[in-house]
Amino acid sequence: MDILRDEWGIPHVFAEQEEDGFFGLGFATAEDRILQMGLFRRRSNGRLAEVFGNALVTSDRKFRIAGIGTYCQAAAAALPSEVRSWLRGYAIGVNTFVLAHPETVRTRMAPLDVTLEPWTEAATRTRSRFEATRKEDRGGPRR
Repeated sequence: MDILRDEWGIPHVFAEQEEDGFFGLGFATAEDRILQMGLFRRRSNGRLAEVFGNALVTSDRKFRIAGIGTYCQAAAAALPSEVRSWLRGYAIGVNTFVLAHPETVRTRMAPLDVTLEPWTEAATRTRSRFEATRKEDRGGPRR
């Protein structure tokens, strides 16, 4: 598996096996967006107030009542094995970046003063469910 970045820094992942491609995608995404990933996961699980205080309790309550985190754990477990292997490869790629570059991750997470929890298959599913919720909030189609 190779990750090559073009002149604009866009990652291009080349792999012989699909799981390896998803590993590369997870690694490259973490390299570029680890702070954003952590924030999206916290929001989807109703845990932003832990970091930003009482101003986000209402938002957290909304996401906890919606049960996105719980739903995504069950949904990830119920996916076909091939799809779960892609999510697992992506999660392993994210976690490999985190373990291989602890100082970079610590620096990027410093504004929040939190430690990033290991990425999981459900965390990846949470991200897609969160995006669907945002579209619904703006009047878009339900998934």
